Amino acid sequence: MKIYLVDDYEIFTYSLPNKIEDAFVINYVHYSGKEESITFMAEDNMWVIQSSSEIHFQNDYGEVAKEALQNDSIYTVQFSDLTDFVTLYCFDAHQEFYDYDIIDRNRLTVGRAGNLDILYDHPKLGSPEFRIVQQNNNWFLEDNGLEQTKVYVNSRRVRKTILHLGDVIFTNGLKIIWLDTFLKFNAPNQKVSTTLSPHVGQGSSGENVYSPVKDTERSIVLYNDNQVFFHTPRMKEMIENKSIEIERPPQSMIGDDLPAFLSIGTTAVMGVSSLFTAFVAIARVGSGNA
Repeated sequence: MKIYLVDDYEIFTYSLPNKIEDAFVINYVHYSGKEESITFMAEDNMWVIQSSSEIHFQNDYGEVAKEALQNDSIYTVQFSDLTDFVTLYCFDAHQEFYDYDIIDRNRLTVGRAGNLDILYDHPKLGSPEFRIVQQNNNWFLEDNGLEQTKVYVNSRRVRKTILHLGDVIFTNGLKIIWLDTFLKFNAPNQKVSTTLSPHVGQGSSGENVYSPVKDTERSIVLYNDNQVFFHTPRMKEMIENKSIEIERPPQSMIGDDLPAFLSIGTTAVMGVSSLFTAFVAIARVGSGNA
């Protein structure tokens, strides 16, 4: 299961283990710098959240004392030491997306109700929530200007931005993948409808059709840090100077040389032995015993 933790500025992505046992903790750093954590407990082969004095979960029906996570579930999370809320979204690790053509469009609207291109029945969505307009060969996304509106592109909250091939738009559980001539989107709790026509890929089954690579396709970034790492690594953009003191090697100690009497001892002994041998030989010759 995938977990999105969404605050006023960005989206944090986590993956819960497929093997459900014991407990699993995710860490979250609020934009104020405070570090928080959420513990998911294993119960009856499901991941479970539970409110406590330090953290409170709420859904559309009020506070949640304890509940097993389900795909497409949404919870408001209140940490005891923070004044604002964050939102927790639960997704199947393998979400289903639907493809729709926009090749004949120069404007798209997304929201909860009204004559819009994509309708998503969510209580926090505006009408519209945001619009996408083509201008000077570029596609621009712009929200409705209301303070409570939260639209994210590639995990960062935006008010207005240019869309590029492969950008991922997210709002309140609805995820849209922008592909220039068509788009893909999910359908949380099957509460999404559209006036767009289904997209049909080029070529029939088994036919190998080549289409030239566009400049926008060449420059696309396939993966960001959140998609590569389960937890975005914390890196310090700072170089700290540190001094390391290395001790000097010990000096040779006085008297380490071999004493003189030991160095000449062997020579003296051999000399005395030779003199003794010579003396014995001469004595024997003098006595006639040679």
